[in-house]
Amino acid sequence: EEFENFAVQVPQYETSIELCREFVQKCDGILSIPHANVTFRRDGIEEFQRVLPHYIENGGVNALEINACMTKDWVKAILEAKERYSLFLTFGSDFHKPGVKDGKHGDF
Repeated sequence: EEFENFAVQVPQYETSIELCREFVQKCDGILSIPHANVTFRRDGIEEFQRVLPHYIENGGVNALEINACMTKDWVKAILEAKERYSLFLTFGSDFHKPGVKDGKHGDF
C-alpha cells in the first residue's frame, strides 16, 4: 500500500550513448567503461583494444574501470589504454554492498 501511495512505476530503459555523451560533455563528467574484463570476456582484450577508440571518439568515454576480478593482463591493458588515450581510472563502481567488506574492493 505504501508503494502505491508514494511511488511511480518507471518502465525499464537503457540510456542511449548519445545522451550519456551529451551529459558528460555538458557537465565535465566521467563516463567509464565498467568491468571491461566481463563485458569483453568472450571477445577478449584484443577486441576491447579494437573498439575502445570508437567509444572514446563517438561515445564520450573518458575513463576505464579496474575492478577486483581483473587479471594482470587486463589491468595491464587498462593501464596502457589509460596512458595512450589520457583516460581517467575508476575503481569499484560495481560494488553493490556499501558498508560490507568483501576483502577486494577496499584495496582500491
